[in-house]
Amino acid sequence: MKKWKVILSITCVVLMQSIWNNSAMAQYNNEWINYSRTYYKFSIAAPGIYRIPKSTLDAAGLGNTLAQHFTLWRNGSEVPLYTSVTSGTLGANDYIEFFGTRNDGMPDKALYRNSIDHIDEKHSLFTDTASYFLTVNSGSANLRIAAMANGAAGSGLTALPNIWKNVRFEYQNMSTGSPRPYIHRGFAVNFGEYVYSSAYDRGEMNASNDIFPDQNSIDFTDRTAKFNNLQPYTAGGLQAKIKVSIAGSAPNSRTVRILLNNAALYDRSYAQFDARIDSVSNVSPALLGNAVTEIGIKNLSSNLNDRVVAGFAEIDYPRLPDAGNAAAFDFYLPASGSSTLLEISGFNHSGVAPLLYNISNNTQMPGLIMGDGKVRFLLPAAAQTQQYWLVANNAQGITNINSLTTRNFINYAQQANQGNYLIVTNKLLLGGSNNPIDAYRQYRSSATGGGFNAKIVTIDELVDQFAYGIKMHPLSIKNFLRFARANFSVAPTHCFLIGKGITYDEMRTYESHPKASSLFLLPTWGYPASDVMLATDGLNTSAVNTFIGRLNVIRTSEVNDYLNKVKEFEAQQANASISQQDKAWMKNVVHVVGANDASIEQLIGPYMNAYKRIIEDTLFGGRVTTFNKFSSTTGAVIENELLEKLFEQGFSLLTYFGHSSATALDYNLD
Repeated sequence: MKKWKVILSITCVVLMQSIWNNSAMAQYNNEWINYSRTYYKFSIAAPGIYRIPKSTLDAAGLGNTLAQHFTLWRNGSEVPLYTSVTSGTLGANDYIEFFGTRNDGMPDKALYRNSIDHIDEKHSLFTDTASYFLTVNSGSANLRIAAMANGAAGSGLTALPNIWKNVRFEYQNMSTGSPRPYIHRGFAVNFGEYVYSSAYDRGEMNASNDIFPDQNSIDFTDRTAKFNNLQPYTAGGLQAKIKVSIAGSAPNSRTVRILLNNAALYDRSYAQFDARIDSVSNVSPALLGNAVTEIGIKNLSSNLNDRVVAGFAEIDYPRLPDAGNAAAFDFYLPASGSSTLLEISGFNHSGVAPLLYNISNNTQMPGLIMGDGKVRFLLPAAAQTQQYWLVANNAQGITNINSLTTRNFINYAQQANQGNYLIVTNKLLLGGSNNPIDAYRQYRSSATGGGFNAKIVTIDELVDQFAYGIKMHPLSIKNFLRFARANFSVAPTHCFLIGKGITYDEMRTYESHPKASSLFLLPTWGYPASDVMLATDGLNTSAVNTFIGRLNVIRTSEVNDYLNKVKEFEAQQANASISQQDKAWMKNVVHVVGANDASIEQLIGPYMNAYKRIIEDTLFGGRVTTFNKFSSTTGAVIENELLEKLFEQGFSLLTYFGHSSATALDYNLD
């Protein structure tokens, strides 16, 4: 067995500046959970009307549950339900129905040191997939969608001439290259290359590729949002509103022009890495056009290397009441002091009365199909703007939920589930009878391993409890540790993450890859990735409140190797012997010079030689082995063999001095 006797000391200095909004950390995101209940989880990735049929409830063991006792939760809030019977047991053809949405950006706001730097509440940095949790509550009334009668048949009212529509284009979907640069990394400091903070910062958002000035020969049309078949209503003097999110991507000042169908709409100035949403509210609907509406972005900087990015473009506009042959169609209407008659043409209802869901006041109304195929609704007065979702009452319009996953949450407020040494890992590493994670827990619980009260916590539990089920969200670990420090009878002193992490932008890019779940086992924080902020109470400090470290592995065998290494190393540390056989390895020091050309080698080589003389002098009496990529005469293979041998023998210090990025060295230490 190899002797792994290595102490690597890494000091990270992270410079942060901004304002922390304490209210963002006021909750743990598990407040919605009743630990005496069983929850049934499923996922949704697109907005629409969803149906849970009786067959799905039967398969989950919920077939005999009374209709009035069902309750549904998403992101800590209750979701209104429509049940085909208002009370009693559901029959074979009965169902639960509700309006579901994709995951949005609202939970991400708590990641930003300054919450105003988070400018896209509709688009998540991590995943579009939202988690929903169905459960049973017989103790109080649950939110319901009320069925309303449609009195359109006897109405003598004139139909509304228009509806209102919001359309959105996300420039991230136009990103090119491989991998697609889904995430703009935001504020940076230029030290010859851009250096980013691991904090979530200004301009950090889903975005397009860089947009250069036209003179840079970058294809301008690649940054043009296209909206098809808007069907604007151009009478009545109504105005449309257009808003676009822009962020600077270079330390320059510049003017950005927004164009509507190739005509200048407005100019705005952006300094450095400024990021914000700008809008104009007095756009004539006639300017939108009918077939295709384009919103373009032009960087007017005189610096040809300047860059900006675009996040999204939205248009709110009056529209003809036509659904464009859709089987699902959303729109909104302003407040009205009296009943109104709505008549929608061009809706694909297949001859079956469609359903109009009022998302704002939780009602459902069947449509009245007229002889010409149009659909009518008599709507009651409304004191506020009302959001609607019109859906065909068939498989084209309504999506079935066909499976539910049982979740029985662990109550970490109970002392039996608490510990002062927390091991956070992924179930993929909890391998069978030979479980190295549990072996590590047992070792840390032993007197030899420190006598801790060590507990294993799985990331799926933390994601569902402390991050609303949002896949690999960093708040899962951060909120759990905050909860533990505030609620455990003995606050945890250590958190050991066992499982590989990658930067969240790569996770977003590759989340659909078939091997993603086996390679990305635990979340981390920001870009470049850091675990430090997972263990702080707030966001304005890098001083951890719980000691945290990570074993970056994907296989159980790697965990077992590490455990053996730890046991051997700590046994050596506990050994009082000072014999050469037992302690000589501690005099070994490795220097690595990361020089890739002569000028860099001449600059940093003398510093490393000076350090070598100090280490080998009588105060320490060490033996230094230097590896220099540029001046190597032995060849890479021989140097790698020598470095591997030193790892086997053991050394007390490895010093790297040279070129690097935030995530890579210029010398391969693998």
